[in-house]
Amino acid sequence: TTPDGREGWATWFVRHGHPVYVVDQAGRGRSGFNPTPVNAVRDGGADPKTLPIFFLGPIERAWANFRFGPAYPKPFPNLQFPLEALDQYLAQLVPNAETTLKGGGANTVNALAALLDKIGPAVIFVHSQSGVYGLDVVRKRPALVRALVSVEGGCETLTPQDAATSFAKVPFISVWGDNSVGAWGVNGDKRRNGCAQAANLIKGAGGRGTFLLLPEAGVLGNSHMMMMDRNNLQVADMIRRWLTESVR
Repeated sequence: TTPDGREGWATWFVRHGHPVYVVDQAGRGRSGFNPTPVNAVRDGGADPKTLPIFFLGPIERAWANFRFGPAYPKPFPNLQFPLEALDQYLAQLVPNAETTLKGGGANTVNALAALLDKIGPAVIFVHSQSGVYGLDVVRKRPALVRALVSVEGGCETLTPQDAATSFAKVPFISVWGDNSVGAWGVNGDKRRNGCAQAANLIKGAGGRGTFLLLPEAGVLGNSHMMMMDRNNLQVADMIRRWLTESVR
């Protein structure tokens, strides 16, 4: 859903005939984290250096990184994110606690592969930091991923070998919002251009790779959290049209 109560992507795709599984990363959100290493330091006298790293971003960092504006509290003039519900959105955020689990992000990749083994072929949607997890799932289960939709997800680990093998029959699209040119933080030029390069690698190897920069398509003002933006269903419809054209 969205922080201001409008419909989100999960139910929208269900209403358009797609079974949807909403998956949390292992160790985050509803999936829970392992408090043992924290308790070992707090109560057991373990070396504080053994504490896992929890990423906690203050509002000033989140504001620029999620591209609500160039710097807190100034928004971009065309911003689509509902800033009137910012407090509700911030209340939904949780720490990156998957670092408390042995194996870290690999747990999420293995769990998604196991889910595909159970439910059968599916389209994988990933966002932001989980982008590289989506690439790993394709490497593990290329025959079970009907397409990979990466919403401003990291693409930096995709190689020419991946493009020629794992992604030979897995359509890939990287979707990017507005105001990323010159943006501060990870969701700017380097990541965006890396995803454009990844799509080109896949196309060059004979696969289907698409880089969708929304402002170039006439859709303006989207933030890094485009699934919550005011025009979120317009973006969802663009992705669904691409799926209709690209996926069996």
